[in-house]
Amino acid sequence: MGIMSNPDKSRTQATSVQGYMWALVAIWSVIVAASLAWSVQQQRLQTREVARMQARTAHAKDLSYRRWNAGRGGVYVPVTEEIQPSPHLADIPERDITTLTGKRLTLINPSYMTRLVHEQEEKENYILGHITSLKPIRPDNAADPWETGALQAFETGKMEVSLITEIGGATYMRLMRPLFIEEDCLQCHASQGYKMGDIRGGIAVSVPMEPLQAIALRSTLTFSLMHTVFWVLGMAGIGVGSRQIRRQISERNQIERALQDSEELFRGVVETAIAGIGITGADENLRFVNPAFAEMLGYTQEEMTGMNLPQLTNKDEYDKYQAFTVRRKQGLRDQYETTLRCKDGKTKDVLVSVAPLNDVDGTFKDTMAVIIDISERKQAEAALQKANDELERHVKERTADLTKVNQQLEKDIAKRKQAEREVIKISEKEQRRIAQDLHDDIGQQLVGIAYMFEVLSDKYASGATLNIEDFGRIEALTAEAIERLHAVALDLNPISVEGSDLSWSLQKLTENVQDNYGITCIFEQQGEPPRFGREIATNIYRIAQEAANNAVKHGAPNQVQISLVIRGDELVLTVKDDGVGIAEKELVSRGMGLKNMEYRSDLIGAKLDIIRDQDGGTVVSCAVKQNPVLKD
Repeated sequence: MGIMSNPDKSRTQATSVQGYMWALVAIWSVIVAASLAWSVQQQRLQTREVARMQARTAHAKDLSYRRWNAGRGGVYVPVTEEIQPSPHLADIPERDITTLTGKRLTLINPSYMTRLVHEQEEKENYILGHITSLKPIRPDNAADPWETGALQAFETGKMEVSLITEIGGATYMRLMRPLFIEEDCLQCHASQGYKMGDIRGGIAVSVPMEPLQAIALRSTLTFSLMHTVFWVLGMAGIGVGSRQIRRQISERNQIERALQDSEELFRGVVETAIAGIGITGADENLRFVNPAFAEMLGYTQEEMTGMNLPQLTNKDEYDKYQAFTVRRKQGLRDQYETTLRCKDGKTKDVLVSVAPLNDVDGTFKDTMAVIIDISERKQAEAALQKANDELERHVKERTADLTKVNQQLEKDIAKRKQAEREVIKISEKEQRRIAQDLHDDIGQQLVGIAYMFEVLSDKYASGATLNIEDFGRIEALTAEAIERLHAVALDLNPISVEGSDLSWSLQKLTENVQDNYGITCIFEQQGEPPRFGREIATNIYRIAQEAANNAVKHGAPNQVQISLVIRGDELVLTVKDDGVGIAEKELVSRGMGLKNMEYRSDLIGAKLDIIRDQDGGTVVSCAVKQNPVLKD
C-alpha cells in the first residue's frame, strides 16, 4: 500500500535495481569469460608441454644410439644405392673395406647414422629430425635461421630452445638441445679445433601438433559448453533475482507469489540442467540436489537430500570444503577439482564451481555448487601420461638390449680371434711336419736316386757294362718318391676345384688311417654324392681328418667309422670310434683339436656335436646345409 502511494520512490528503486542487475550481468559475464579464457590457456600450455615431452624423448633416443655408435668408433654397413661412402670421412684410412666374399662395407659415424635415422623416421611417423652446427662438416647440415639462433643461445649457456611453428603447411613443436664434444667425437672433429666439453652443435626434433591439437580442441569445446551452462544459469539467477526485487517494490502484497514463481522457475532450470547442482546449508547438509547430480553419484534425489558432505568425500577433501565455506561467508566464489564418492563406493573426479546464497538482508545462508563430471578427461590425461612413461620405458629397454647384444658380440669376436690363433698354430705345426717328411722321407729317396745315378755315371765313364737291375732300382725309388709326394700333396689339398670328390677324399682318408696306424677304418655313404664348393668341402674334410686323428692318438680304438648321410638339402658327417672315449675334462677345457673343429664348423655355418658314446668311444657329428652362408 505504501509502494502504491509513492510511485516516484518505486520508480527510483526499480531503476536502481535495474542498474545493479546490469552490473551483475557484466561482472558474471566477465568472470565466466575469464574462467573460460584461463581454462583454454591452460589446455594450450598443457598441449605444448606434451609435445615438448615427446620431442625430448625423441632427442634422448638420438643421443643414445649416437653414443653407442661413437663408443665403437662407428659401424660398417653394406654399400647400397641409399648408403654411399661419406666424402667427409675420406681421411679415415679404413673408411671402406671389402669382406673375404667381396662385399663392400663403408664406415657410418654417429652424424651419418643420425641423418639416416632422421630420414627413416620422417618417412615412417612424420617426426622430423636435423643434426646441425655453426661449423658443419657437411654443407647440407647447415642450420636454418631458427636453428642458428638456438645454437647461438647454447653458446650463452642455454640448454634447450623450443618453438611452435609451421613446417610445410603443418604446425610442429620444434625443440633443439646442444651436442657436447665427448672423447669419441674427437676422431672426426678434432681437426676443427674442438676440445672435450665444447658445444659441437645440436639436434633439432620437430613433433607434429595436429594429433595433440585435436585432443585439445575437444577439451576446449567441453570447457566452452560448461562455461556456457554456467553463464546461462547465472543469467537466469540474475534475472530471477531482479524480477523478485521489482515485484517487491511494485507489488508488496504479491511478494510471496513472486517468490513462489521465482522458485518454480529456478527449480525448472536446475532440474533440466545437464550439470549437477546442489545446495548446502551452513551445517554442510544437502538441502537440494538436482536429478543430474543424484544420477551422477548413483542416488535418488530423496536419498541425497539431507546427506552431510562427509558422507560423499574423505576427511582431507571435507577440510577443504570447510575452508571454502569460510570464503563464501565472505561473499567469495571458488572453482576447484575434487573427488566424490558414489553410492557403489567408487569415486568420480569432478569440477566444482561454488557461490554463496544470501538472505534478503545479505546474510550468508546457503552454498550453491555446480558440479561437472571430468572423470573421462582425467582418464585421458592419465592414459597420455602412461603412454609417455611406456615410451620412456621402451627406450630404456632398447638401450639395455643394445648393450647386451654388443657385449655378446665382443665375446664372440674374442672367441673367434682365439680360435684363429690356434688354427695358425696348428697350420704352423703341420707345415713343420710336412717339411720334416719332405726332408726325412722324399729327400732321402731323392739323395739315394742321385747317388745311384752318380754310380752309373762312373761306370759309364770307366767303360764298364751297365746293369739293367741298377736302372730298375732307380725306377723303383723314383716311383716310391712320386707316391710319397702324391700323398703329401693329397694331405695339403684333399679337395679339387669342385667339392664333388668329397666322398673320394674321405675314402682316401680311411685308407691312409688304416695304412698308417694299422687299425680298421671304414667309410660309408647314404644318399646322392654331395655338391659343395671347394672351401666348404675342404672344411668338412678337415673336420673328419681331425676327428679321425684324435680318435687314433687319444682313444686307442680298434676301429674308426666315417659316414656321410645326405637327406634333402642337409649333410651329416659322423666320425665314430670304439676306443676309451674322450675325457670329460677335455670336453670342458676344449683342447686345440676340438677348437679347430669348432672354428671350421662355424665358418661354414654347421652344427658340431662331440659326445662320449654310451657303448664306449667318441662320436663327432657335423651337420651342414648344402647351400650354407659362409662367414667372413
